[in-house]
Amino acid sequence: MSEIDFSTPHWLITFYHCIGCISLVFNIFGAYIIIFHCKTLDSFRYFLLAFQICCTATEFHVTILMQPVPLFPMLAGFCMGLINKFLKNGTFVSTLILMILIISHINILFLCFYKKHQSLANISSKHIAPIFFTGFLFSQAASAPFIGGFWFYSMSMSNEEQWSYLAKNYPSQIENFRNLTDFLIISKNIKSVIFMIYLLLGGFIIVSLSIFFIIDIFYIMSDVKTKMARSTLKKHEDAVRSLQVQLTTSVICIIPPSLIVFVVLFEFEKSQLFAEMSIAWYGAHTLSNMLGMYIFFPPYTKFFKKVLKK
Repeated sequence: MSEIDFSTPHWLITFYHCIGCISLVFNIFGAYIIIFHCKTLDSFRYFLLAFQICCTATEFHVTILMQPVPLFPMLAGFCMGLINKFLKNGTFVSTLILMILIISHINILFLCFYKKHQSLANISSKHIAPIFFTGFLFSQAASAPFIGGFWFYSMSMSNEEQWSYLAKNYPSQIENFRNLTDFLIISKNIKSVIFMIYLLLGGFIIVSLSIFFIIDIFYIMSDVKTKMARSTLKKHEDAVRSLQVQLTTSVICIIPPSLIVFVVLFEFEKSQLFAEMSIAWYGAHTLSNMLGMYIFFPPYTKFFKKVLKK
């Protein structure tokens, strides 16, 4: 096993503070634009708003409330955020909340794609999903974060069990862990491996379905664009463009953290540094998403131009 550095990575904490504050400002502006400047998107804007709120909550949690510091290649870490200043077992609570937020984030993005796909399907009278299937998808999206959270909770160890686990598997690291006020260790066993596979497989299925939906959306739009008013067509084109931006930034930002699974399983050299950089990369997700929206999503672009003119 490669050497574990228990010192606080100050560059990472500084990054959390900077990216957290900047992202919060951008996300607030994003929510404001969706509420007051995207009324032409009708009910779809509420799905976008839900996604925006979830992104904001995830970013704020990671960068301000949690501030995770991994101790890889062990499946362990500690936190430096606000939650740890007020809760004794803050690292566990922070990680549990993060799991729920990440799963919610992915599911809400998928529902945005499904909502837009079905709104166009109803116009074209093609590829309309049965009501029971829609209900099934929404119920799954609502329950998945809690299933993932409960699963993660079931993998947690009590304080005594963590010390016993250290004594048995990493006796040389006990003194280093004693210097930490709070930490979290997850045992590398079949249950934790299956959980990580569940997250990866679930994310892969949702991304694949989203890509399928967006391809079919283009097919439907090409079929019905001659039957739509120009303003209606532009409304749908703007919505689809926003989904393209969000899917692209989500995939780009989630890939490095997803690779952490393989780092943990195979214990590569420099795995701790890679984990820190991957978490920082994911922490910048909503900022990159908002920048993409400001550049490619017309309502955001128009608002930004008005602000610059003033």
